Amino acid sequence: MENDKRTSPGKLLKEIASKHTNLGQRKKKKTKRLISVKKILVTPTTLRIEPPQVETANRVLRQFRAHLDRFLRVQFIDERGTQVHTSSNMSLNNDAVYNRLARVLRNGIQIGSVHYTFLAFSSSQLREHGCWFFANTTTVTVDNIRRWMGNFSEKRVAAKYAARMGQCFSSTQAITKLAEEQVEVIPDIERNEYTFSDGVGLISPELAQVVAHAHRHRQAQTSSAFQFRLGGAKGVLTVAKHLKEKVVQLRPSQIKFVSTHRMLEINRVGYASPVYLNRQVILLLSSLGVEDYRFMELLKEMLSQIDNILQDPVQCGVILKQNSDEYGIHRSMERIVSAGFLEAGDAYITNLIKVFRVSRLKEAKKKAKIHVPDATFALGVLDETNTLEPNQIFFQFIDGKVIQGDVVLYRCPCLHPGDVRVVQAVDCPALHDLHEVIVFSQKGERDVPSMCSGGDLDGDTYSIIWDNRLFPTNRNADPMTHKVESPGELNRHVEVSDIQDFFLDYVQNDNLGQIANAHMVFADMSPDGACADVCKRWAERHSVAVDFPKTGKVADISDMELPTSYPDFMEKKSKRSYESPKVLGQLYRAIDVNELNEYENGLESNPKYDNRMWVAGMEKYVYAARTLKEKYDEDVRDLMRQFGVPTEAELMSGSIVKWLKQDGRESFYEARNHARREVHRLREHWRHQHFPSLRKKKPKHSRAQKEEDEAKAAAWYYVTYHEVEQLAEDRRNKRLLSFPWVAEEILCKFARTNPNTPHAPLAELTVCSYARSQSNSSATTSSDEE
Repeated sequence: MENDKRTSPGKLLKEIASKHTNLGQRKKKKTKRLISVKKILVTPTTLRIEPPQVETANRVLRQFRAHLDRFLRVQFIDERGTQVHTSSNMSLNNDAVYNRLARVLRNGIQIGSVHYTFLAFSSSQLREHGCWFFANTTTVTVDNIRRWMGNFSEKRVAAKYAARMGQCFSSTQAITKLAEEQVEVIPDIERNEYTFSDGVGLISPELAQVVAHAHRHRQAQTSSAFQFRLGGAKGVLTVAKHLKEKVVQLRPSQIKFVSTHRMLEINRVGYASPVYLNRQVILLLSSLGVEDYRFMELLKEMLSQIDNILQDPVQCGVILKQNSDEYGIHRSMERIVSAGFLEAGDAYITNLIKVFRVSRLKEAKKKAKIHVPDATFALGVLDETNTLEPNQIFFQFIDGKVIQGDVVLYRCPCLHPGDVRVVQAVDCPALHDLHEVIVFSQKGERDVPSMCSGGDLDGDTYSIIWDNRLFPTNRNADPMTHKVESPGELNRHVEVSDIQDFFLDYVQNDNLGQIANAHMVFADMSPDGACADVCKRWAERHSVAVDFPKTGKVADISDMELPTSYPDFMEKKSKRSYESPKVLGQLYRAIDVNELNEYENGLESNPKYDNRMWVAGMEKYVYAARTLKEKYDEDVRDLMRQFGVPTEAELMSGSIVKWLKQDGRESFYEARNHARREVHRLREHWRHQHFPSLRKKKPKHSRAQKEEDEAKAAAWYYVTYHEVEQLAEDRRNKRLLSFPWVAEEILCKFARTNPNTPHAPLAELTVCSYARSQSNSSATTSSDEE
């Protein structure tokens, strides 16, 4: 077998793609929204075949779904599994390494009898040093696909050309196809060479309802704005009550290239989220006059709340709601807590809350991630009524609460003192139909979003803070002028080789992280903090580096002084370090590192059976539940191995404290999101297969079906929690506990309605009497495709 794998890489790729399902050996549910794609890692000396990656579909993959097996995600890394960049020990200044990557891009990748050719890349892929390849067929080629995507011929800058192609690879949900007459064009609002309406258009309420109905996000129903793609247009659409029927109105600033594609696609819906400070924001606010003790106050308040969540279920529920995620994991945890399981000492939810708490501590220590209660984070849109005055904003929560008074406004990343603004939040009756979006004025000499790190309204999100403890004494420093520079246009059409050259240039000169780190060091060392001239120069270089993917202009730092030592909070173990006396150093040292290192020892491994989970008739399903639990546990352990997550609690809560795989192929947030998505799919698969009454799109079920599902859930809980079911092997390996919580709604119902009456263990003869029928049933069910 090993010889076969070595001599037949194509066969190996197919084998991995077909067997690695992340759901045991079962087939994945196919949906229009999620797709599974092959992935290859390219190092200077090897090709590494990765398990298929599940992700939200994009326009191209939806159109060519029949050829999905011909697409290949390719990512370039060094031999250690980390990104290759300018500060890497294996620098691309090494001609051999550079030439290796160039050969792969230009010559393609041969796997068995299949040849994959470079296609394109999205903006997020470029940041990860990744791109799409495609294996041509007799009818579909990379050239066909590019022509179908749109007409990019007017772009004479390779970076801009590539960015426009990349729009087609944005992860989106297709909503509805629009007729030509449903798409109108309205003028931009421009003044003093600034475009106040940059990236924002309008959508009618009737069409917004179509989006809300089709979109999976629970908050789509009340959204006032949507980030979208439509042919060659992108940006944000604000719901406009004056528009009739089903129409959108686009502005020229939103239309990036010509395309006949008429499908309205949604990237995300607009809703408010909690605000967390980070190192960059804290550095700026501190440099602008906010006292150190204010940040320490906020940290202590947050730590106090976190420390109490195991003892205070109400506070625990509040914090879980504040940290809701798009896959509903924290909402699920909150429901379990509200049903009384945390108070009762249930091992499963206790472990989930423990790792959630430790992960919050880790983010506070490593990233200075500190929650600000009196603040919110939301999409920016334009005041289409022209009511707001200069330097005014409007924000209204879904419950009708309107923020009023001075607020701190910023957008991340932010390095320049002028990136943080103090503006006036006002009540504006003309805007009361808009909820949970930050509405900016179209009046004034310069638009406020552009002052915030060069922002616009094409999907940028902004934070506003009305906690006066964080109001800077030095308000509204002169903003930086974010002028986008271009390296010059070609005197001919852009060719594929130009795009490949730009990709290589980006990989070789991507110094954004290096610049951000240097800015942080000098801001920490300087008495003036981020207001120091050297920090402003680094901020200017950072702005150029941020625009590199669109302009192709490298941020030149050859004339800049580089750090020779680093503050302790940056944890540069291979560099000279010093103890920072400033606020970031104080925050870093305020959290005990021992608790972060020893959290696994505090997890519960001996679950206690809750008598309220006992239901008459559950004995019919216990025998089958034992077999199903083995298969489910195998699925969970597969995911734990795939992502390098050491504990079930970390995987199921999405609060990952420690990664056993330090490969750097994805950022922390991307890897965590990927893991959460797979956990969500795992749960939905098992719910769909075994609990008909819990399916999302469910017909009305009979009482008998609901009673069957309840008895089944009780049986699953019994085989997981009851002492007689816990084998010696389970005790040694820490028994997995998430199996019955697939049906959490049913267990929560039991907790609220069933008596806490002790019962004798089920007789094995009774359990075995159902063995034949239930074994046959479970075998049939588990082999079915969704």
